[in-house]
Parts: sequence; C-alpha cells; structure tokens
Amino acid sequence: MYLAMGETIVFISKRKISVPMESDINAIAIGHSHLECGLNDAHFPGLKNYGKSGEALYYGCIKARKIIESHPQVKTVFIELSANQLDQHMKDWISDSEHFERAMKSYFFLLDNKVKGDFLFAFPFQYSVSKLLAEKKLLSLLCGSNDKCNTAEMEWGGYLSREKVLSDSLQQQRFTRDQVLIPYQPNLNSIVEFIQFCKTKDVQVVLFRAPVHRTEQDVFEMSFQKLVQENFDKITFFDYRRMSLPDDCFLDREHLNAKGAERFTKVFYQDWVSKNAATLR
Repeated sequence: MYLAMGETIVFISKRKISVPMESDINAIAIGHSHLECGLNDAHFPGLKNYGKSGEALYYGCIKARKIIESHPQVKTVFIELSANQLDQHMKDWISDSEHFERAMKSYFFLLDNKVKGDFLFAFPFQYSVSKLLAEKKLLSLLCGSNDKCNTAEMEWGGYLSREKVLSDSLQQQRFTRDQVLIPYQPNLNSIVEFIQFCKTKDVQVVLFRAPVHRTEQDVFEMSFQKLVQENFDKITFFDYRRMSLPDDCFLDREHLNAKGAERFTKVFYQDWVSKNAATLR
C-alpha cells in the first residue's frame, strides 16, 4: 500500500508541479557554487541562473531537462564546467548521505526508475530514508498548494549575492604540483547525455568557467583541457578562470562576491552578444 501511495505521489507530482519562469527567459545556467555566487543574472538579460552550491552536474542536468521540457522558449543552456565537476570526488556529491538526501528532496519526482533502482541497490538504507523525506516534501507541496504548485519551494538554486571580501591571509600564493584528473564517469556521462538531449530539442549548450583568484592553483589544468577536448571539442567554451579581477571582487579563492559577480557577468554577457553577432554576419 505504501509503495502504491509513493508511486501515486510521484505520478501526480510529474504532472502537477510546474517550473515558474518569466516569459522573457530564453537561457538557463546550471552548475555548483562557482555559478551560484559568480553569475548575477540581473546583468545577463534573458538568462536564469539555477546554480546550486554542492550540486553535481549529474543532478543539474536532470533539473535542466525538466526546465527545457516545461519551457520550449529556452534555447540555450550554459554549463559552468569547473575541473572538480569531472573529478572522482563527484561520487560523494552524487551519493553520500548529505548530497543525496538534498538532491532527493529537490528532484526525486524527476528520477527515472532505472536511476532509482541503481540507488536502491547501491545504498538501500540511505535511499529508503531519503525517499521517505522526499515523498513527505512532495506531499506537503501538493496538499498545501492552491492555484500554485511549483518548484520555487524545492531549492532548485539561483544567484546568491555575497558581500564578503577575500581576507589578506587567503591572498598568499599556494603552490601545488599539477595532478592527473581522473573523471568520475557517471557525472561525465550525464553531461554528455544531456548535450545529446539538448540537440534533440534544438537547444544550444555553452560551457564556461567562472573566474578564480590569482592564488588559486590549476592542479588539474592539463588533464582538464584534455578531457574537454576529448568530450566537448565541438561545444562553445568561454574560459574566464584566469580573468583579471582585483582582490575585492572575491569572496574567497574560488568564488566571486557580489562586486565580482556583477563585473564578470557584464563581461560575459557582452562576449556572448558579440559572439552571436559575429555568427549572424
């Protein structure tokens, strides 16, 4: 009986829960905290930032599929592709208890049966607990809604303005030898498969990297560039990792603050406009 009720909740959720979006939005962006803190969509007309701290692109791509299917006007997806999105530690971001439970609360009703079965087989107790919490959240959303029932309460991410400025101690140079980036295949595969999905929907995918502080080391850079060339060689890639910005534009070594996000976003938008204009000539 409980199993049937759970499946009914998911069935209704898929049909009733909508993704709110303004009619002038024609592009979305997915990624983790580099995007969440780094791209202020108020300065990028037509774009909605769905960045979420600590979110593997495995889940970001599931979210983006739902958005594209719900809003045909979305014709571009920007993916913030930091090197750590391809690293082995993405296994933790996908399946450890903290990240998995949070993802289940946000995206459980979007997971297909194969994915659910794989998680149940690999993490039976964790999956069962997270499933209960996710169904409770969905039921609360469905029962508590009047004319509105959407993802706004499901923590799908968005731009997060941070005013803090990089401390002097963090400005000291760190020296680290270049390391080999061994990709976590499920996360990499999800990106490749999502790009194929976008092609079937006539949606353009654009990759980019947000700026980091000059003291942040490129420990995976050679391996990262090789992986990008092997897997995404035909995808437009805007790389701003080494964009020159003053210290007061950074929250910490890896993240922009509000001032940095505004400056970076304005540059990114102008580059995007210029590229499109050049393409149309």
